[in-house]
Amino acid sequence: MKAKKLVSLALPVLLLVGCGVSEKSSEPKTETVSKEDKKEKISEERYPYYVFELLVDFTSQLDSYSSTVKSAFNGGANVSQIMDSIDSIEYVLDEYDKIQAPSKYESSHKDLVSGVDEIRKGLDLLADSIKLYEKGDVENRNKGKEKAQEGMDVIKHGESMWKPVFSSLHSEYPDVYEKALLNNGSNG
Repeated sequence: MKAKKLVSLALPVLLLVGCGVSEKSSEPKTETVSKEDKKEKISEERYPYYVFELLVDFTSQLDSYSSTVKSAFNGGANVSQIMDSIDSIEYVLDEYDKIQAPSKYESSHKDLVSGVDEIRKGLDLLADSIKLYEKGDVENRNKGKEKAQEGMDVIKHGESMWKPVFSSLHSEYPDVYEKALLNNGSNG
């Protein structure tokens, strides 16, 4: 009898405590995945061609950004379209970050990723410049133009950081750029 009473008293208490615990842990849990887990292994043979394909895509997206900005100044594009073009460039840069380079290219890839990181800083400046320019007053528009120029300078610096990597790969594989152009044309 005592056991029944104990269970009948303990069960509601356990249920109450259990509900209280579940409320506290009902916050959405975010799964943390390390960058290493998201890396895509690229073979030694494929690596030069893949990074050049991304370079062609990057150049295309950067050209698209420039065209969108020019169109915006002529009334043909809006701020969200400019921000979308920056996001498209970011997407290409993300692809570089996902690469797990083969051992032969690990050092070169680190240099390439350093350039990617620098370009990201430039893109952040471009996004900030758009936000300033969007405010509309003369002072903010001028600040926006200055920040945009600074962003483009940082992007050019990032490109100069990765240029030796691409030059080296091109020397080793003379057809790499042409094949990347062909592959990009068939994908786009």
